[in-house]
Amino acid sequence: MCNYFENEFVNKKDLYILKITDNKFSTKYVLSLINSSLFSYIKTKGSTSATKDDFSQLTLNDIRILPIKKLA
Repeated sequence: MCNYFENEFVNKKDLYILKITDNKFSTKYVLSLINSSLFSYIKTKGSTSATKDDFSQLTLNDIRILPIKKLA
């Protein structure tokens, strides 16, 4: 589950903060992909530790290897 914020905020240390630094990718585009059922399926099927009862989390490395296409 990802969210988008434009205002400054304080968060707990168990949350990841992501900032898109490559101009090829829109922040909201990447957000929509991370929240998609397809990416959830890819993550669940690709994880050896994911089971029916687990709530798997994306790590920074998981996000780096996601198959995100450049917007035209």
